[in-house]
Amino acid sequence: MGAPCVLAPQLVQWVHEEEPEVDFACVLANPEYEAWFVCAAESLSEHLELPPGETIPTEPESTGSKEAWIERHFRGSYSPTVDQPSMTAAMDLALCRERCPSFDKLCRELEARCTAGSS
Repeated sequence: MGAPCVLAPQLVQWVHEEEPEVDFACVLANPEYEAWFVCAAESLSEHLELPPGETIPTEPESTGSKEAWIERHFRGSYSPTVDQPSMTAAMDLALCRERCPSFDKLCRELEARCTAGSS
């Protein structure tokens, strides 16, 4: 898969070519969905074990495997299909948005559509 900043616009273009009347946005986690969990790690204490003094990556979208980081810190055995929904529900969205450019992009796209829909 290519870089999200390249692939997402391509996907938008393809959809627009097929359905020009549909308001469509595409936001891809960069490069793993787990990057969003790393950004909000402090809010996931029921899922993650963070030892005192643990350093959370400051730019998780651009460093190493985020899934591996989550697996190392997960309480028990991490299964993306099982654990992602509850982790997503528990994570601090404001903290994630502050630290994670791809999540901020998702929020901006949602805000634009909510604002346009309320006009």
